[in-house]
Amino acid sequence: MKKRLTAVLMALFMVLSVMPKSQLGVRAEGETTGTRYVEVTSLSAGSKYILAVEKDESSVYAIKKSDSNTSSAVLTVIPASGDNNAYIETDDTGFAWEYTSSKYFTNDSVYLYPSSSNGIMTYNSGRAIDYSAGVLSFSTSSSGTYYFTCDDGAFNTSSVAANAASFRIFEEVPGSGGENPDEPAGQTVDITPDATNVPEREISIEVGETFVINVTNASTRSSYTFTATSSEEDIVEYTGGASVEVAASGTGQITVKGLADGTVDITVQNNNSSSNRKGIIHVTVGDGGSTPVDPPATETVYKLTTEMPAEGEKMIIVNGNSGSVYVLGNESTGSGATTGIRGISATVDNDGKIKLSGADAAKAEFTIERKTSPNGAVSAWLKHGENYYLYANSSNGLRISQDQTTNSGSTNNTGKFWHYTSENDKNLLWYFKDTSEQDGFTDDSSIFRYYLQISNGIYTVGHVSSNEKLSETDTPAIYLFIVDDGSSQEEVAVTGVTVVPTSAALIVDETVTLSATVEPENAANKNVTWTSSNGAVATVDQTGKVTAVGAGTATITVTTEDGSKTAECEVTVTVPDTSVTVTGTVTSFCTGKAHDDEDGVITLTLTKEGETQPAYTTTATTTGTTPVTELSVQYSFDEVNAGTYTLKVEKAYHAARTYQVVITAGTDVELNTKIHLIGDVTGDGKISTVDAARTNSHAKRVTFLDQYQIVCADVDNDGKITVDDATTINAHVRGVAPLW
Repeated sequence: MKKRLTAVLMALFMVLSVMPKSQLGVRAEGETTGTRYVEVTSLSAGSKYILAVEKDESSVYAIKKSDSNTSSAVLTVIPASGDNNAYIETDDTGFAWEYTSSKYFTNDSVYLYPSSSNGIMTYNSGRAIDYSAGVLSFSTSSSGTYYFTCDDGAFNTSSVAANAASFRIFEEVPGSGGENPDEPAGQTVDITPDATNVPEREISIEVGETFVINVTNASTRSSYTFTATSSEEDIVEYTGGASVEVAASGTGQITVKGLADGTVDITVQNNNSSSNRKGIIHVTVGDGGSTPVDPPATETVYKLTTEMPAEGEKMIIVNGNSGSVYVLGNESTGSGATTGIRGISATVDNDGKIKLSGADAAKAEFTIERKTSPNGAVSAWLKHGENYYLYANSSNGLRISQDQTTNSGSTNNTGKFWHYTSENDKNLLWYFKDTSEQDGFTDDSSIFRYYLQISNGIYTVGHVSSNEKLSETDTPAIYLFIVDDGSSQEEVAVTGVTVVPTSAALIVDETVTLSATVEPENAANKNVTWTSSNGAVATVDQTGKVTAVGAGTATITVTTEDGSKTAECEVTVTVPDTSVTVTGTVTSFCTGKAHDDEDGVITLTLTKEGETQPAYTTTATTTGTTPVTELSVQYSFDEVNAGTYTLKVEKAYHAARTYQVVITAGTDVELNTKIHLIGDVTGDGKISTVDAARTNSHAKRVTFLDQYQIVCADVDNDGKITVDDATTINAHVRGVAPLW
């Protein structure tokens, strides 16, 4: 028996050993997966989430961003096991909603925008969404709280809390996806790439082992894709891909596996050439040795100046004073009058400074040879290297040329007398084509005045001609930076302010928060104030939060404390049309008698709950003389506002009837009604002894009529049913005393 069991087990082992791992419920080596989202119970700003409602034990309905709105799709859920939470894996970014500090959910520049009347859609501005105990909700001051619902995969909103769907929230695992994500990693290396002080780390692993690089994005404003590259081939590989997108202030992961003995330097850097952040990891695999990394090349640091530097001082010429900029270099492009100089890409950091490598500094630095003409006009020759200068004229464009003469009055030198001003919102570098060496800033003679300009990273010269003044012309801003020797710099003045967005469309009670950016980035005083041109349309607080108040337009202005620079956002506010139409059919009866025309007029009124006078009135008219004939006619109320109403239907010789109508904003109502003749308890269109008998039975409390039958039986209109009402109905039947 034991031998037989052993044989069976051996056979089973042989079968399992040749089966694909995927058939055994195990991922085969190299098998790819999507980004992983793990189930959580709370939200964190900056993370991405799948918002889902359970479909069955193994799948959910998830909210997905579509081309112009939202849709839903079914995703498979891997159930929880042991200490591991349930999770979803997908590469479809349409499900990934990033949660912001303003409680907005955003996906690829659009926002999840729930509405009390239009369900769940996408929009270009956000609406705060709350999450608690599995319930997603939002609030408006006009409609109260609404809840996210889900009916067989169809997502919507409802004001009824009992209708709220129970949501499961799945948070993105940064750096997940790619090959074999379940493979356990060994050691970890934490690194925060930097643009200035490049961090270095060391780690040793064995061949076949893995480690995880935890890459932290030091930027608080922008997300970046960080990519790992190796100095040596065939020593390590990146099992989940060599790149990872990391949100601002977030962390992503890159998994590294040792392939062979050796040493390798892994450089992790972002994809932004103007703000290149990198870090280096020295990896020893097996018996390999470490490989030192060359230290960063010497850099020169420059700071902003507001005037032409002193004699002998070094400077660079830049087209901006914040963010990504171009520095004037020494590489010519073009020919003739269109000759220009290619700019060197650089970045002004948060301290308002520019750092250039030794090679770039050699291309960009100019030394001041300051000259003062007899009439007091200040100019400077901008010397590059030993005997080259920045030249410009109408026939040869902008260039760096070898000096031909030192005679300041020579025609050869008029193109190198450069002037600079930063006053009155001007940041202008120019020269005046005049051998008298005047600066030409306020000159309007026929002599051209040339200024430095830039387009697509290429510096050229532009000019104003006769009857124009540089002081009154809109010219591009050019800034001068000098070598920073570590000494303190004067406070940097504000040069401008921008606001985002510059326009907004809101519905009453909605809000939007505007963002102001004071320029330059290193300005000493960045205080601003916010004002609204029309508080009846939109108000704004001192954080830039705008609240829509009433229909119309308002201009929101941000003003800097330093320099009173301004920027504006145009806000348009609309009031949503929440009115509806109430329609239906009124059925009444013909008495068979000839009456005035007004006897066929049916009057319908809608009276709002808590009020005594009708809010809406309409009429409908019937015609007919045939007894016991049902007469049906359409009625309609237009533009009825939301609320609870009593609908009253009245017609001559008929018992008035009331209905309760609940009207929801945006949802039309259809209500069909029927009224009986006075005394027609049974509602068959005629008065008979049956009606008299049922009235008499109710009066004697033998059998009872319903509420509307009581109104029909109360022919003497005294508010109660008595034997007298039965007698009156009977008299009508016998023709002794007709009711009409």
